[in-house]
Amino acid sequence: MYPRLLFSSVERTLKAKIDALRKLGFSESQVSELIVCKPMIFFRSIKCQIVPSVECVRRFVKTEENVVRVIKRSKLMLDNNPRARLEPNISVFRDCKVPESRIAYLLMSQPRILMLKTDVLKRKIEEVKELGFQTESGMFTVAMHAKCSMSESTWNSKVSLLKEWGWSEEQIVYAFKRVPLFMTCSETKMKEGLDYFGKTLNWDASMLSKHPKCLLFSLRTRVMPRVEVFKILMSKNVFETDKELPTILDMSEKRFLEKFAAKYQDELSELLKKQNGQQINLS
Repeated sequence: MYPRLLFSSVERTLKAKIDALRKLGFSESQVSELIVCKPMIFFRSIKCQIVPSVECVRRFVKTEENVVRVIKRSKLMLDNNPRARLEPNISVFRDCKVPESRIAYLLMSQPRILMLKTDVLKRKIEEVKELGFQTESGMFTVAMHAKCSMSESTWNSKVSLLKEWGWSEEQIVYAFKRVPLFMTCSETKMKEGLDYFGKTLNWDASMLSKHPKCLLFSLRTRVMPRVEVFKILMSKNVFETDKELPTILDMSEKRFLEKFAAKYQDELSELLKKQNGQQINLS
């Protein structure tokens, strides 16, 4: 992929960059990992790009392991001097009173946000603030993560899809404020979820907008098997109404098995064994 490497100077290009990474504190395996995922690192300036970028990121994420993770997740992290985008964008977040820990969250989860053009970043921040998020809140950066993970056209397409299924603008905003990441699921997955919850479970927009996290769950390996479990428990009068279903869908696998497997082992054993395609020990 990088034939230029074959013609590069061993001393001035290859060895120099490897030595620089070692001096920055990266282990042999971490150096190898960086080279494999970012071979263009050999064609970046040690003084102007590699060293200042690594040091800037490390101030937030603390460990070399986390620095590697950030660099692997960002195509642009080593392409510029951090003074060009990274540092100005960090200053923008600080000026908005975003906590340092939440800036670190963005670097770890969605570093491309910190590499946006600064005017674009400021616009995105205003869009999220207009949706009702406070910059000091941890949910603000989660909303930024969600909003910046897709193009404007993709966002608008998902909003249109929700409206086709009867969601109002207010319900969309309400759901996004509760669980911002629900908007990151693909349109195909969102459509399948809307279809299942709407047609099979008879959830209307009001119900689903209160539990938007359900759209993130796998229908086949999580939702459908648990719905079958719920139906059995309903038939045994364990539950009087279906109001408990969202809670059951949201439970961790461990909690779900602990709460229902032992007590209702005879009734649920076959269903639980099928869940996730695994044989589950119910003892």
